[in-house]
Amino acid sequence: MARGGRAFTTSFASTATPSASNPTISLAEDVATTRRVIAKAPGSVVLVGHSYGGAVITEAGNDPKVAGLVSITAFAPDQGESVSTLIKGAPPGAPVPPILPP
Repeated sequence: MARGGRAFTTSFASTATPSASNPTISLAEDVATTRRVIAKAPGSVVLVGHSYGGAVITEAGNDPKVAGLVSITAFAPDQGESVSTLIKGAPPGAPVPPILPP
C-alpha cells in the first residue's frame, strides 16, 4: 500500500456466519458488497482476494476505480466459469471447499 493509503475490508457469507452486518449469501451479493466498498473508497483501489475471494474480485474488478487485482491462493475464473466449474475436476481426495449458490 502506498504511504498514506487506506485499507478497507469486508467479509462474505462463505467465510463467516451471515448477520445484519454480513448478509451476503451468493457470489452476486458478495460482488455487490465489494462494489459498495469500492464506491466508498476515495480514488483508485487495488482489490486483494484469497481463495473464493479471488472469484469476487475478478467480478468486481471491472469497476473503473480498480487499478489492479492481487490474487493470493485464489480462484480467478474466466468469463463464463465459476468456482464450481474450476473445482469440478479436482483429483480424488483433494479438499473441496463449501460452495455458495451462484
